[in-house]
Amino acid sequence: MLDLITDRLLNKFPNTYAFTKGLAETYLASHAKHLPLAIIRPSIIGSTWREPIPGFVDNYMGPSGVLAAYLTGLLRVWFADTTVKPNIIPVDIVVNMMIAISWYTWQQTNANTHISPSVFNCCAGDEEIVQSRPTSEQWRKSNI
Repeated sequence: MLDLITDRLLNKFPNTYAFTKGLAETYLASHAKHLPLAIIRPSIIGSTWREPIPGFVDNYMGPSGVLAAYLTGLLRVWFADTTVKPNIIPVDIVVNMMIAISWYTWQQTNANTHISPSVFNCCAGDEEIVQSRPTSEQWRKSNI
């Protein structure tokens, strides 16, 4: 039954993940008007850049899970478009941005009595983006 209405529910969203994120943002914007609210949209979150130590990761979700599966031999084949540039942002950058935006939102709330939720995108710039082709070639050359 749900398959029949999924396309109609998704409307302009590319998938259910984007749809549910949009649904949550819409709900918060309409029901939390009296609260200091900021919405932060990080891209793909990866391991740490600097803090607490470079490369720190405590779970196997996202890119670290794919890498761990490849390195342990669980993942032997990966079909991917090597021209795609995955926009991976280190988790410590996202956390620092969350702290800065929390302070900024509080300052804006103190200055104005009514403020609508601000939306911030936390993404890597073009210079910092990891490309899948060099990574695949590096893994192959090192016999990992």
